[in-house]
Amino acid sequence: MEKTYNILKILICILGSLIIIAFLILIVLNLFYEQDILTPYEKQYTKENEDMYVEQELITQWEKVKYKYQYYTVQTLVERYVTYIKDGIYDDTGIQEVSQEALYSIIDPTYLAEFHIENVEELMKKYEGFEKYEEITVNDIYVYQISNDMNLYFVRGYLNIAQKEITLFVKLDMHNSAFSIFPEEYLKKYEYTEQTQDMEQIANTYIVANNYNKFKMLSVSDERMTVIYFNQLKTTILTDASKGYEYLDTEYREKRFGSEENYEAYLNKNKTELAQIEISSYLSNHYKDYNEYVCKDQYNNIYIFKETAVNEYTVQLDDYTLSDEELDAEYMKLSTQEKVANNVNKWVKMLNNRDYQAAFNVLDETFRTTNFENNVDKFEEYIRQELPQRYQFELKEYSNETGISIQKILMEDMTGTDATKIEKSIYMQLGENTDFVMSFDVK
Repeated sequence: MEKTYNILKILICILGSLIIIAFLILIVLNLFYEQDILTPYEKQYTKENEDMYVEQELITQWEKVKYKYQYYTVQTLVERYVTYIKDGIYDDTGIQEVSQEALYSIIDPTYLAEFHIENVEELMKKYEGFEKYEEITVNDIYVYQISNDMNLYFVRGYLNIAQKEITLFVKLDMHNSAFSIFPEEYLKKYEYTEQTQDMEQIANTYIVANNYNKFKMLSVSDERMTVIYFNQLKTTILTDASKGYEYLDTEYREKRFGSEENYEAYLNKNKTELAQIEISSYLSNHYKDYNEYVCKDQYNNIYIFKETAVNEYTVQLDDYTLSDEELDAEYMKLSTQEKVANNVNKWVKMLNNRDYQAAFNVLDETFRTTNFENNVDKFEEYIRQELPQRYQFELKEYSNETGISIQKILMEDMTGTDATKIEKSIYMQLGENTDFVMSFDVK
């Protein structure tokens, strides 16, 4: 009996030990499991997201915004401000009264007191004549920290329809997650700019949160930054040719346009079409010294933005004017037929981009002299009549005779305004590296 009891004790001890060991194993496995869950989650954090939570030094003088989350947050609040104005003035949406109340609720009390505005009706009088379908493009944002949890932003934007510049303050209260707007009238009275260093008149008081002035810091995606830059480019193209020229990469603009006058002439000829471009797709690449945002419009035209800091970038309006070593190396691996197809695609891009000089330059000299008197203007006149729309194409029969490739293509209007399909035969001779010359059938 005693022997049986001792065996039972031993079994109980072994069982207890096994339970303890199993419990320890579960703890260790749980730790590893949690680590596996956390690791990919942490990897999803970009440097930009981490910046939102890193303690930063107090900025007591105006500095251009460094972080995309700040830029995007402030831009979104400015756009909300403009939306409240236009919806408050015009009753097309049925929310006029709500928008007026919202607008009054986000205007800083300092401004309201300064200009003796006591109710919504008095505020709305300040915005009489505001364009019905107004939109704003934010160009520059500077930050000044009033305190550790209070930021002031100087915003310079462009009212697209009214075609005028506007400046304002956006005040962010991180303690209460609330914001307020100082309209341009306030800045003009005190002659505030991004150079003004004495900001003592801006009260260091918390903002009382209400139903309309709450906000949260938002991390900006690559897609959003691409849209921001594309819209800025589009606005400058349509409203400020000189500034748009400054946006262009220096090497690119010299090779593509040669001068600002040529660039302005290009805009003037194509302004109506350029006003209609929209992003259809995008991609982004991140390098050591810059970020690259590439987008395509509905006509397959390519725009390349190289960003060195938030809202500081250069632009290329196509992907063929400047050579790319990596793409050139891939081109050299292609067969003759594939190279011809690649070059046809490049030439159609030139036409769709209204880059008639580049499309003219790759034509065989004898061909362009015979048909267009070696004059790019006559070539442009012909193409605008023969191929007036923007086209996608389909490759058809291919042949090669004595070193001359013949590629037939079927061109189809991308704009949806012309159902006619156009057949073209492209005659092409490949040169050294990526060079080529071509001609086509002329009717």
